[in-house]
This record gives sequence, C-alpha cells and structure tokens, in this order.
Amino acid sequence: MDDKTKKILELLKYHNASDLKSIQTKFTKTANAIKREAVQSRLSILYTDKELDILTQAAEILTGTKRKIEHAKEVKEREEKRLEKLEKEYEIIRKQIFDKYIKFNEMAPVDILIMVCAVDSSLYCEKQKAGDIEDLFSHPKRFKIQVQEWQREIFETVVSRLFPFRQEPEEHKMVEFLRKYNLKYRKETADKYSKLIDRLNTFLAIQNGENIEILKK
Repeated sequence: MDDKTKKILELLKYHNASDLKSIQTKFTKTANAIKREAVQSRLSILYTDKELDILTQAAEILTGTKRKIEHAKEVKEREEKRLEKLEKEYEIIRKQIFDKYIKFNEMAPVDILIMVCAVDSSLYCEKQKAGDIEDLFSHPKRFKIQVQEWQREIFETVVSRLFPFRQEPEEHKMVEFLRKYNLKYRKETADKYSKLIDRLNTFLAIQNGENIEILKK
C-alpha cells in the first residue's frame, strides 16, 4: 500500500459518505459561484487576465473534487473488500485452532460446565449459584440444548479474547490460555462452583441409572 493510499484511508476514517457528499456539494457551489459571479460576469473587467486565469483554475480544481472523492471512495471500497476477504480467512483459522485444542466431543458435560464458568461465569454459573435457575437439570432434552449453548459461549468468548478482529490468529495464545486454565483456573472454578457441579453430577447419575433400567427392560 503506497503512502497516498494510506493517507486517503486515514482521511476516510473521519469522513463518511454523507460528509464527503456535503463537502463535494459545497465545493461545486463555490466553483459555480466563481465562474458565474467573477469569471463570466460583468465584474470580470475588474480582474487582470492573470487573475481570471487563477480564478478559472480554482473553479476547475474545486469542480474536480468530485472525481477525487469518487477515487477516494473506490480506494476505501477496495481496502474493505481486501480486509473482508482477510477476515474470512482469519475466521477459518480461528476455528481450526480452537477445534485443534478444545474438543467438545471428548469432554464430559462437567468439564464443559467448568470451562464455561471459567470463561464467562456471569451467564450461567453465577445465576445457578444464586439459585435463579432451578430447572437447568430438570429435563434431558433441555439439558442437551443447554450444553450446546455452553459450547457456543466457550467458543465465542475464547476466540474473541484470544484473537482480535482482523488480526492474524496466533496459535501460541491458545496454548498459553489452556496452560493457565489447566494449571490454575480450572481448579479455582471447580471449587467456586462445587455445589453446581455436584448438582450436575447427581443429574447425570440419575439419567445414567434411568438409561440402564431402560436397557434392562
């Protein structure tokens, strides 16, 4: 990206399409006024030929602002398309890194609960701790949906924290996150929400017992 393009993109950070259109209109009106009231009017006799040339050039420069603004918008559009394409590539890489290190299909429900509490306790665990949601483990189908919601929340929270928007994802950040999680945060979270975890284990034990009874029949 050359310096000119960088300067144009920097300009467009502070001016949206409406701003540019307004500026363009003002410049066009000013150019028309110069032509109409000075260069092409009876007042033109008040100016020397050199001054009339300067005024004409000024009007042409102001009129040319439209073309320059259109060019600036084209530059911005190309850059946005480039960044959009790059972000889609980064999105794929983020998911690949996440799936490589956090495998939900190999995790027990309790492990998923502990992780969601560790990364975003405000959503579920604090409510559970306070007894706001009494029926979380009351029905197998509802619980299955809840686990899927935990998985989604873990993915979105971890990815957004480790891999900022439009920045190339770095795998070592995921490695470091899991190192700290397994070393410290997992145990701290399990201790903090031990009653909630006990409730889940009880629910799973009951469900497992019911499934065994069904198989016996």
